[in-house]
Amino acid sequence: MTTSKKNIKKTKLIRLISTLSLLEWKRFGRFVQSPYHNSNQTIIKFYIVLKKYYPFAEEELGQEVLYEKVFGAIDFKASKLQNLCSDLYGLAEDFLIDVYLQKEQRKRKRVLVDALGEREYSLFKGESQKLIREVEKQEYFLDSDDFLLLHQLNDQYFHHIETDKFTVDQLELE
Repeated sequence: MTTSKKNIKKTKLIRLISTLSLLEWKRFGRFVQSPYHNSNQTIIKFYIVLKKYYPFAEEELGQEVLYEKVFGAIDFKASKLQNLCSDLYGLAEDFLIDVYLQKEQRKRKRVLVDALGEREYSLFKGESQKLIREVEKQEYFLDSDDFLLLHQLNDQYFHHIETDKFTVDQLELE
């Protein structure tokens, strides 16, 4: 079997993680190593190998070299490395969503309201009404996003199965 010396530098994974600042790269490492987000030890090992190449500027990232550093002297299988890249890419996407939601508190609260709406009505009602009041009482003028959010929250509250305003016969529903 002949192996080519393909470079993974142009993969979606490398292009994405190359956009991370040094601080974000370190936080991403903690994210990858967190058992809450990832339980695959091979992905952790892959991150540690890639860590040596960060910020991926001039370094040649050969598939075979990376494969050997992660899996040892086992026969090279491009599909196995592609799967590993894909799994780490998925974690990178989750990390970016988490970073984004930390910056966007209103969107974070909206996601919380949605999650509570599926779980516990009284908590949903309280958080949704609190977010509605927060948007209505903000110090700057409401823009189209604010009006859309208010409409969605009121609609979600009004049409929630446990809201008093929404009447439906439980037997008909089942």
